[in-house]
Amino acid sequence: HSHLVEHLIGHANFKPYKCSACHKTFASMRHLRLHFRTHLGQRSFVCKFCDIAFTQANLLKTHLEKLHNCTSCQGCKRIFTTEEAFMQHKCIQTDDNTKLNMPQQNFCTICKRNVQSLTVHNSTYHERSEDDVSVMKLCTVCGKQFKNNYKLSIHMRVHTGETPYCCSYCNKKMTTRHQLVLHERTHTGEKPYVCPVCKKAFTQRSILNTHSKLHVGKPEKCTICEKTFCRPADLRIHMRKHTGERPYNCSVCEKKFAQRSHLVEHARSHSDDKPFKCDVCGKTFRQRSALNTHVNIHSGEKPFKCTYCPYACRQSFRLTAHMKQHAEDESDYR
Repeated sequence: HSHLVEHLIGHANFKPYKCSACHKTFASMRHLRLHFRTHLGQRSFVCKFCDIAFTQANLLKTHLEKLHNCTSCQGCKRIFTTEEAFMQHKCIQTDDNTKLNMPQQNFCTICKRNVQSLTVHNSTYHERSEDDVSVMKLCTVCGKQFKNNYKLSIHMRVHTGETPYCCSYCNKKMTTRHQLVLHERTHTGEKPYVCPVCKKAFTQRSILNTHSKLHVGKPEKCTICEKTFCRPADLRIHMRKHTGERPYNCSVCEKKFAQRSHLVEHARSHSDDKPFKCDVCGKTFRQRSALNTHVNIHSGEKPFKCTYCPYACRQSFRLTAHMKQHAEDESDYR
């Protein structure tokens, strides 16, 4: 079958790879994956001059050549920001014997090795000139380098312990605004990243990108219930539901579990270990879910709402009991 597909792809109009979001077809899986980024809004290729992002490398290459007058090598496809760097690269490429015999006297401070030409090396591998390297901002504590003072100031919080961003729900403090945004979504339930195919929503773009593999490529499928998974490891764990396999045993009570994380959580019931601490009152919990429920006491949030009346509560089991009351009341009128 695979040989037939390869043969048919040779015909101009044969496009067996279909986008599950818009049903457009493509001749190769690579082109389908590139196309699917337009649905995800994923722009992985960023221009270092103006920060405009692109979904494909060739679009970034065209942008650099036309707008920033960069030069690309037709042989190896590398892009150079200056004509001088390109000419030096071209001379080295066209004379292999000279290249092999050139003295390696220049030391790169970024990757810690000797190179034949520091200008060419920085432009090719680090995408910045020698002048750019000289103005890099250096952390005086650990020696790490940054492109500007802003990124250096963010990094310095690792050493100073500064946490200027405070959660408006539980008062937990964060190092960066990005961390704060992600954390507050645990309180609000906001999931801004939506899969264009199945409409499932996620809190982070990285999780959406992982999920999208279910729709592009060859996802892992359960042979029993046909449920699909992004990773083989997830499928192996799922299969234990069908086989009943529980390879993780509690050393205290011999209780068995299908996942190591479930065993770790259970083991805390035999000890005083309560690693999840409330930042407001200091109370500790064995499980993160218990902490999340507790935090609602401080924030006043009642996420579990009745669909029949204005009743709302902080815990799911209370809503379940409340809903049973509605069911009993309804049965009284039958």
